[in-house]
Amino acid sequence: MSKGNLKNKATHIVFEEEEEEGGGGVEQLSGKKLTSVEIAALCPSKTKLIAKGLHISRIDNLKFFSSLRGVDVSNNFLQDLSFLKDNVDVVWLNLSHNQLTQLNNLEKLKNLEVLNVSHNQLRNLTGIEQCQELRALVANDNKIAVLDSFIKLVNLNSLILSRNCLQDVSPVRSVVTLKKLSCSHNQLRRIPDLSRLLQLTELRLNNNLIDSLSSTLASNRNLKVLDLGHNRIRNREDLSVLRLLPCLKVLNLVGNPVALEEDFQQSIIQFCPQLEQLNGKALVVNKKKRKHAFINHSEFPGNSISNDKQSLWVDEQLRSKKPTSQDVSLSKSNEAENINIAFKADSGCVAVEVKKPVSIQVNNSQRSHAEQQKVPRIEEILTFGNGDYNKWI
Repeated sequence: MSKGNLKNKATHIVFEEEEEEGGGGVEQLSGKKLTSVEIAALCPSKTKLIAKGLHISRIDNLKFFSSLRGVDVSNNFLQDLSFLKDNVDVVWLNLSHNQLTQLNNLEKLKNLEVLNVSHNQLRNLTGIEQCQELRALVANDNKIAVLDSFIKLVNLNSLILSRNCLQDVSPVRSVVTLKKLSCSHNQLRRIPDLSRLLQLTELRLNNNLIDSLSSTLASNRNLKVLDLGHNRIRNREDLSVLRLLPCLKVLNLVGNPVALEEDFQQSIIQFCPQLEQLNGKALVVNKKKRKHAFINHSEFPGNSISNDKQSLWVDEQLRSKKPTSQDVSLSKSNEAENINIAFKADSGCVAVEVKKPVSIQVNNSQRSHAEQQKVPRIEEILTFGNGDYNKWI
């Protein structure tokens, strides 16, 4: 088993997973206990244990593996975490797709930075307050109906609570370090007061029961992504609060009654002239007239662009004159943003936020300015193995 590598370039960070995860000649242990001998075979480096998909229900105490920093025991039948009570140096922990009903034995994990407990049977997050170094918590697809106080999680920057049974998420307002919050697919009837979260850049509340926009959103002036799709918002006057979000680039209101109004797009553009994407579609901007229109990427078969329809800005004047490097300049920085949270090269897990240039190749036959353009994109990657943040939101 080769050791994972972290590649840190100027604009992005990629974690390359070990090639033979969960290998080591250990057969599936359906409903059995993972013994110390078998654990030793799974983590020869003594710093990283990969034991996912082995159908185990119990694990021997890991006290003889005190140097463990990364543990992935996802896709098993685990019901408790007692095997971790002596592993104080664990930095990242993947417990997804198990049968956990509570978070116990976390009090010793003082250095834990990234925790994935998605796809379990959790009804609350009691015990998580013990992990005061936690940076990212992924707890989607559980049965969480009540949130306990997060006041002790002073380092948390990413919180994923999608697909639970939440009607109130007000306790998260105490986590002033939050940058990314997803509470989609719950039972929220209003937008929570997040006015203290001044660093918040991404808020996803789609597929809830929200019927209006809260005026408290005006405090989240660093917000870049706001997803309120498939709610019950119908009053256009509520949208005026969007004027106070100068950094907003991506807005989703699809599936709301207000989005069916005839001049909905024009109203949104009037409120948010800086917007780059609306309801999942990129916007084209005439920089001189400041008029927007939707762009269909399929119209440009030569475009090398990702399937999620990255936002791009195009000066229509370029269509009618000879291109220059100045013409295709986007007047936007391609420099990488600071990493949200600290990570350690041997932890095997990264939770980062970077501004990543997306290369777009323009077809000569379709466009006269066939020059490469680079568009900055905000992206967060939470890597547990080779998982991606976007699949949890």
